[in-house]
Amino acid sequence: MRFDRVRAKWDARAGMAGASPHPMLVTLVYLLLTTGLTSGGSFVILLLASNSPLAALKGMALGADYYPAELWSGAWLLPYLFFTILMGLFSQVLAAGYTAYSLNMARGRRAGLQDLLDIFSMAGRVLLAVVWVGLSAMGWTMLGMGALFLLCLPGALLGGPAMPLTVLGAVGFMIYVFWVSLRYALTFFFLVDEPEAGARAAVRSSVAYMRGWKWECFKLQISFLGWQILSALTAGIVGLWVTPYSMTTMANFYDFLTGRWPRGPQSGALDGTAPF
Repeated sequence: MRFDRVRAKWDARAGMAGASPHPMLVTLVYLLLTTGLTSGGSFVILLLASNSPLAALKGMALGADYYPAELWSGAWLLPYLFFTILMGLFSQVLAAGYTAYSLNMARGRRAGLQDLLDIFSMAGRVLLAVVWVGLSAMGWTMLGMGALFLLCLPGALLGGPAMPLTVLGAVGFMIYVFWVSLRYALTFFFLVDEPEAGARAAVRSSVAYMRGWKWECFKLQISFLGWQILSALTAGIVGLWVTPYSMTTMANFYDFLTGRWPRGPQSGALDGTAPF
């Protein structure tokens, strides 16, 4: 059975058109609660640590290497680390809530800001799923790093003649890491759709159903590249529309694999046993 990417996007736009409040408003609130709070809180801590707005702005703009020296040696280091970890966990929970919002919108259900709040009733399962994904992905990544080391070893020993092999290995490793990440692309969808099954089951289901469909998922994600570039060029304004568009399309992909899309009696769930 072939996944119709064009129809999935069309249905996603149709779902967005019927949503209230507008998906751009929900996305704005979501981004303010995640990226906005994280950036704002980090700026305040950097400002308090350095007593210099310019130093704080420089650190925010250029990254951790340019953070004020006072942060690393002063009393604000522990608060900064605590805040960073806390916001990371908070953002993961909200990401699951936004997944639930996108899934409801794709299915024509009532979808809104409440989805971002309701997810906190299962915050523990969301964070447990994140841990399971991290541990599983770490194992696969370490395996890839071992292979990369073996490929880079001749380059380190022989120098120039073996350098192309080293470069090829590095590129291959990046592709491999992306392939590993695709195994878990549906974890939050399974978790919010079947919360009673638990976090570990959601991870396992994502791995199983993505087997044989990673390439199709990659093509779906890369098809939004132009929109993402446009979003970057407009300082994220276009992203307020692209984010729900891509997530709702991804929800249709999830429903396709689980037999709920295209909507109709002929749909049947896939078992995820097709070869890669």
